[in-house]
Amino acid sequence: MPMSETMDENSVDEYLQLERSSQSRHEFVSGRIFAMGGASQAHGALVINLTLALGPAAKSVGCRILSSDMKVRVESTNCFYFPDLMISCESFSAKGVYITEPCLIVEVLSPSTGDIDRREKLLSYKTVASLNEYVIVYQDQRRVEIYKRSSGAWQVAVFQGRESFSLSPRADLYFAVSMDSLYDGVLD
Repeated sequence: MPMSETMDENSVDEYLQLERSSQSRHEFVSGRIFAMGGASQAHGALVINLTLALGPAAKSVGCRILSSDMKVRVESTNCFYFPDLMISCESFSAKGVYITEPCLIVEVLSPSTGDIDRREKLLSYKTVASLNEYVIVYQDQRRVEIYKRSSGAWQVAVFQGRESFSLSPRADLYFAVSMDSLYDGVLD
């Protein structure tokens, strides 16, 4: 679990000021600030493999694929998170420091953050009106969970083994991803 930087209540402005001056990244959860840890090679390889699979299609429809250096703001839960990967089609702002309208968010589970990604972030992300898919990728086994908004309700699909899965966070955006390409160089 991420180490708490402070247990005092902080404002959004105080958090954003800390982020501008800090050498490390922090997440903001309802007034609490948590320092972020580093990632394993497997974690990084999974993010890169997925970026390579999703990037061209996202760009072709005017959307952007964003890395874990970009925050997402979830106003309804008063949180800022650093997803491992997200796609947003909102207008580009060169000086923007966070996204508010992602259509797809991906988290790669780490031993220290897995429970947070599967509970806290899942519940928080589901409140983002623009978000249509939340993807959880396991790094220690071939397993992908896709939470998809459909007719206002959320459904989950689980993929394991060597099959392929598809993502379609918008009507004009479709991706087919094989588990073999996702886990290439990560798991045998």
